[in-house]
Amino acid sequence: MTSTADLVAVAHGTADPAGIRVVHELVRMMAVERPELAISLGFVDLLEPALPSLVRRISTDADEAVVVPLLLSAGYHVYVDIAAEADRHNRIHTARALGPDPVVADILADRLTTRLIKHPATELPDATELPDATELPDVAGLPVDQELPVEQVVLAAAGSSDPRALRDCEQTAKLLSARINRPVTVGYLSGAGEPLQSVLARANPHRANTNPHRANTNPRHAGAGPRLAVATYLLAPGFFADRARRLAGPYPVAAPLGADPRLATLALHRFDEAQQLARVRTVSVGACGSRPPGRIVVG
Repeated sequence: MTSTADLVAVAHGTADPAGIRVVHELVRMMAVERPELAISLGFVDLLEPALPSLVRRISTDADEAVVVPLLLSAGYHVYVDIAAEADRHNRIHTARALGPDPVVADILADRLTTRLIKHPATELPDATELPDATELPDVAGLPVDQELPVEQVVLAAAGSSDPRALRDCEQTAKLLSARINRPVTVGYLSGAGEPLQSVLARANPHRANTNPHRANTNPRHAGAGPRLAVATYLLAPGFFADRARRLAGPYPVAAPLGADPRLATLALHRFDEAQQLARVRTVSVGACGSRPPGRIVVG
């Protein structure tokens, strides 16, 4: 490979207009950072262009391309949907998902800091309803381990039936725990992992039989159990973010990651990483006198 490949960003689809805006804004950030790249955006569900049709078009127009999942863990969409497109088309390579990564943990920590310090629960009842996560105050660099006014955090993740995706989420919880110096437990909104409502009930057994929709006290101040907050391990507003907020009841819930410039840089790093690996493998195989492979899957 002697030239730069096209970058095909792929995201979950959503029916939420705010969620769609976040995804498009993230891709715009990537384009601003790397204006020399040809960048396209496709979706694995709900929205157009669907990934198969987009990759089919890209494969006819470009010498090669790298599919970069704008996904927070590697599950069915990465190992089946995206990998299938790499199998079908020559010179299509796939990059790793965005998470787990320390950069993602940093953004999660900043969202928690924004929610709990800049906008405490009494001032901002529903952080997931912010019009755009990029409009949140800049709190990067605050000493989260000293200032975060909670004793533990529950990481609300979309979930998956694929155990590899669950392991990715658990690894993100470990990274976030190290970042904020607090225990972090994952609660899932779907799939095979422990449900969010079960994790919350276990974290605060005094409220295990309480309907969170009828709760009218903030457990951070009520003395009913450990002081706790929910970190939203989702890219954008939508169905799962709404569900996380409902299930959390009175607990403060941080905003999704949103269109953060650090995520854009991370996605571009995933692109560069995949392209470099493809080059190394092509040279290695070529040195043996064999035809270079058409499919390189990273992660």
